[in-house]
Amino acid sequence: MLHGIVSSLLYQVPFLLIQAAGMALAVLWWQKHPQLSMLLVVGLGLALLRTGFFEVFLPIVAQVTGHWSLTTVGNRALRILATLISACSYGIIVLAAFYGFREASRPKG
Repeated sequence: MLHGIVSSLLYQVPFLLIQAAGMALAVLWWQKHPQLSMLLVVGLGLALLRTGFFEVFLPIVAQVTGHWSLTTVGNRALRILATLISACSYGIIVLAAFYGFREASRPKG
């Protein structure tokens, strides 16, 4: 059981680190680019929430309790929710990227 929990965590570490580092950088650059930073913090925050909850917390709970089946209606609903959260988070991140390009192409002065 412990092996499964550790492997569940290890598989997600790269995603969690990238999401947390992106949020930290956005916060550091908040003064210079407030709108872009806000979009990134929201988008990456949603992605971090989704990864932490659906890819780390739920599998650990499932292994500890032993009550998890891929055919249950509840699991399908959770997967749909996870997909919607992912779509929203990546949509916001893409929006931030295009907003950043627009800001960079503005003439200075």
